[in-house]
Amino acid sequence: MTRVLKETGTRVIACDGKTTCFQAPQAANLPEKFTWAVWFRPEVQPGNGTILCKTGYHHMLRVNKRGQFGLIYYLASNKIQYLFPEPLPADQWYFGVLVCDGERLSLYINGEKVAQQKLSEKLKNLNSHYFFAAPAPNADPADHFKGDLDYIRIWNTALNPQEIMDLFLEEEGRYIKK
Repeated sequence: MTRVLKETGTRVIACDGKTTCFQAPQAANLPEKFTWAVWFRPEVQPGNGTILCKTGYHHMLRVNKRGQFGLIYYLASNKIQYLFPEPLPADQWYFGVLVCDGERLSLYINGEKVAQQKLSEKLKNLNSHYFFAAPAPNADPADHFKGDLDYIRIWNTALNPQEIMDLFLEEEGRYIKK
């Protein structure tokens, strides 16, 4: 389901927190270096749901119940790790970016780095689909995101901080009325 933002006229995906989710049409291995980017607006606190994931709960960007945007990821040893900076106010647009350069994970909000973590080992890598607005263990969606999503992108390279800031500045007018 989509809707048009009154403030800017941008058409976005409206996620209901119950059923809205989308599966990418092709399976893909997670490369050693990658970047995930998304514009998102979570509904009122507490925050909720997964924004983007690799099928089977292996790696996911999400807004947790405390309103923190972050990442849950699995290392090759199956050890689960978490990276969540401070909570974000609800009902505002954010440009969230995850960068993996093969050695560390970095989270960005609105072009600024907000968290970084060194990888102690490689990420778990399975040939699985991407899901948007929910994780999907065994292709059964759960933990749906509630709010608005737009312009989800996946790169097979690690964008640098200037590229991330340039994207934010280029696109912010579509979501944030000044």
